[in-house]
Amino acid sequence: MGRAALPARIALACIGLLVGCGRHSEHPEMKHCLASGTTPESRVQACSAVIRDENDEHGRFARVGRAHAFAELKRFAEAEADYAAALGVRPDPFVFAFRSALRRSSGDMEGAWSDVNEALRLDPGNAFALLARAELLGARGEWLKVIGDYTIVMKTATDPELKSLARGGRCWARAVAELDLDAGLADCDRRLREAPDDANSYNSRGFLHFRAGRHADAISDYSRAIELDPSVASSYYVRGLAHGQLGDANAADADLQAALAREPGVVERYRGYGVREITQDAETKP
Repeated sequence: MGRAALPARIALACIGLLVGCGRHSEHPEMKHCLASGTTPESRVQACSAVIRDENDEHGRFARVGRAHAFAELKRFAEAEADYAAALGVRPDPFVFAFRSALRRSSGDMEGAWSDVNEALRLDPGNAFALLARAELLGARGEWLKVIGDYTIVMKTATDPELKSLARGGRCWARAVAELDLDAGLADCDRRLREAPDDANSYNSRGFLHFRAGRHADAISDYSRAIELDPSVASSYYVRGLAHGQLGDANAADADLQAALAREPGVVERYRGYGVREITQDAETKP
């Protein structure tokens, strides 16, 4: 992906759902377990306390909350174990969708597809599952289907944050597929009004501007994306391409080197989107 993976993008929405489900728990650590503004380490500790003391639905919510925290820490095996335990209490389409996103993040595409299909079998309109499936379809390059899933979420989800996330995802899909760039720009513009510090959407809008030949606008958006999240290689890579189009070879080369340092395969990945590298030999510079 050109942007952050799905678990990071929907984490706050997931926690919001869990807070609603677990709000009746009287356990003193439950609110800390499901808090969105704390460290994953502190959430693991709080959720573990709830799990030790509660074996009912509240314990199940705590396991899902702890799984999210483990996923943030990239402790994928422990996250898998908590999701499995939660599903052992009750098959839940939300939990299948969450685990699908985790498995995609850890590279288990077969498991991710199995989980998202089960989530949608249990609840065909589940917004989290549709978001997860859109990510999986994007990995296959099936962008029309990606746009379709995001559009369904935008039309049917009751949570405004999920609608907004889907809008940002649809902007990205249109940029990659070069489908209706004006509509994609409208999606990104609205997403950024709703979430003005979303690095993903600056990255997506930058790509839309680049596709449309608006290179100065692309540089501006990618620079803002880098300010918000300097870890994403594609923000440097496509900004470098835009610098190159405007004749700034030094800036183009510096951005290429920064991109390759973060993701050695970024040039090949964007070649798959129909984007040519800056030069054929720059990729091999030390």
